[in-house]
Amino acid sequence: MTKVLILNELHPGEQPGAATIAFDYAKALSKMSQTIFFYTTKSENDSITGLLRIKGVRRNQRKHVSGYYGEFRRVLRDLLALPTAIRYFREIKSVNPNLLWIHQIGNHIPRLLLFFLPLIAPTIMTVHDYSFIVPRKLYPKDLNKKHLQILGVPFFEGNQTYGNWLASTIKQFMYILRRVILRHYCKRIRIICISQQQAQIYRIFGFKVHSIIPNGINECTCVDSHNSFSSPSVLFLGRVTGKGVERLLSSVSQLDIQLFLAGPEELRNVAEAFPGKLKYKYLGNLDRAQVFQEIHKVSMVYLASDCFDVFPTTGIEAIRHGAIPIVSDTTGLRELVHDISPDLVLTSSQAKIPFENYLMRIKNHKKELMGRLYQANLQLPTIDKSLKDYLTKW
Repeated sequence: MTKVLILNELHPGEQPGAATIAFDYAKALSKMSQTIFFYTTKSENDSITGLLRIKGVRRNQRKHVSGYYGEFRRVLRDLLALPTAIRYFREIKSVNPNLLWIHQIGNHIPRLLLFFLPLIAPTIMTVHDYSFIVPRKLYPKDLNKKHLQILGVPFFEGNQTYGNWLASTIKQFMYILRRVILRHYCKRIRIICISQQQAQIYRIFGFKVHSIIPNGINECTCVDSHNSFSSPSVLFLGRVTGKGVERLLSSVSQLDIQLFLAGPEELRNVAEAFPGKLKYKYLGNLDRAQVFQEIHKVSMVYLASDCFDVFPTTGIEAIRHGAIPIVSDTTGLRELVHDISPDLVLTSSQAKIPFENYLMRIKNHKKELMGRLYQANLQLPTIDKSLKDYLTKW
């Protein structure tokens, strides 16, 4: 029987997102093949969940260093930490897999490991972000005017002082050098992107993309799956950086809209520090079942990032569970959301969200809007559908 090892740096219980998607695939694949979900943890852990073997390998604890020096150290460790890479290589080789499926690594598990993994078994990697391009979030300012035109994203040229220009030039040189090394590491790995926009950007920066397979998501089986839209409300889920939170707060402060915030404590701190009047409720960190419950309670879910956002799980969950998604043109879901309603796709630099238009549409054209949302839902693949596409790529 084929043995598949799925590698994600962290367990979804520690950091949801890509890890959640990876774990969903692992559980589905375990019904067809012998499957191991491999991740790092604070202490060794080897367990069985259903048919899935879960192998947690102890990671080294490191002191966090912020600023440019911290970023430089992280990049060097990611690219050159040979002893760490060899350690994880041996751990993976001891499992003796026939196929390797990599999701997110680069912090505790160095990407240097990618150079060696094909020596064990054929390897594919699902890229959930833009971390091969820059070691942070990717913004429109990181691309030139020609490339943004290809992507259909507006170009805005800002003013820079000489000091800022010099620092930016040095950083860009380091990013270019880093990409050269990473492209070399990935020569024998098949890279899978999860949105058309993401694939375009990776190809712009010289990476070979083997295929595009959108993340699958299970059908809605919630007991209370009815969105009444009886009161104007919007939900934001996630972290603050690059997610357009300031635009959201300034827009809802002018209207009678109930705002729900779910995520880390910094999210509540930003809301409390906002100078305008807000009608909001902070929900804290939610598990997946709680997220679905909250989506069913609101009329809209906001995920209009300032940065490039690949194929946000929050967005496909909103569509699947019947809430209207608000995205930006830097979001990989923009084409799908555009089919629901073009004005739900904001430009990344747009200052105001047209909530008045949305509320009027919900009030006067609810049936038509829900019909389009339903059609968008039908276009989302299930986990099993996406998994079948993956099985043809090794």
